[in-house]
Amino acid sequence: MSIHIEKLREITSHENNNCRIYENYIDFLESKKEFNSIEKRALENWGETLHDKSEQRVLPFEYHYHTIRSALNGRSILNGKVTLDIGCGEGTDIKSHAKKYQDKTFFGLDFGTNVDYLSSRDRDIKNLHYMRGDALNLPINSNTIDSVVSYGVFHHTSSPSKCMNEAYRVLKKDGTLAIYLYKNHKEMPLKYFGIICENILMKITSRIPISMAKAFCYLISPIALLLFSYPSLVLKILTKNEKIWKAFPLYWGTTPKSIIRDLQDRLFASVNFRYSLDEFYNLFKDAGFKEIEVQTTPAGNYGIGKK
Repeated sequence: MSIHIEKLREITSHENNNCRIYENYIDFLESKKEFNSIEKRALENWGETLHDKSEQRVLPFEYHYHTIRSALNGRSILNGKVTLDIGCGEGTDIKSHAKKYQDKTFFGLDFGTNVDYLSSRDRDIKNLHYMRGDALNLPINSNTIDSVVSYGVFHHTSSPSKCMNEAYRVLKKDGTLAIYLYKNHKEMPLKYFGIICENILMKITSRIPISMAKAFCYLISPIALLLFSYPSLVLKILTKNEKIWKAFPLYWGTTPKSIIRDLQDRLFASVNFRYSLDEFYNLFKDAGFKEIEVQTTPAGNYGIGKK
């Protein structure tokens, strides 16, 4: 038995689930008989497409974790010895941090079949362990995790509040949850206009197969660049005030390729829940968290809470 399976068995409720144990990871979804429409779309869009090994990118060491810490004024998000990354995606952050902090244990959970590739790629990292599972029903024992981190995941599920409750359940006393979720941007007219466009387009994209997603996003990318990215780039030259040029959706875009993943991430999701800062805070409060800190930026809402 590999060290990865041993560690996974210590924290997961594998004995009470219909799971498949592989050499380096446990799959808690393979034997699931039926996925609902939201789950099917999520599985196709991320776990089988955007996070497939063919889409693996070279990303900086400080990626999503750094973005959360920066938004929270440098507050630590990896507390204690055991960290769970819910929706670990390409495994960029969790891999780099496991290699840097070898005295800590990291668990990566994702909904997609990409977990098979991740577990093979990182099998030699002894303190990093992967599992395939659902954020709405974590296959993890209660009170076992010191830190939970999740970036841009809960808002694509059928119930972000249930995801919060599950994260709370698996945390030890005084454990922390740090997350990023979409904001509704009602205070930013340009971004709010972008959300209106997104909602209109999703009525179309919801009927388009995921296999055609990239082609569709390339088709509309020139319009997206003209409406949102290029005006921002011009304003970036004219003013040093970030609040002005970052008020545009896709403000970082320069070419169609630079925005394709973001377009597909948003337009081909089944659902995009968006929150005001108060609503975001209440997600933590209603789940039972204390010492809550929430911050909002042009990119979205960031928060951390303690059990």
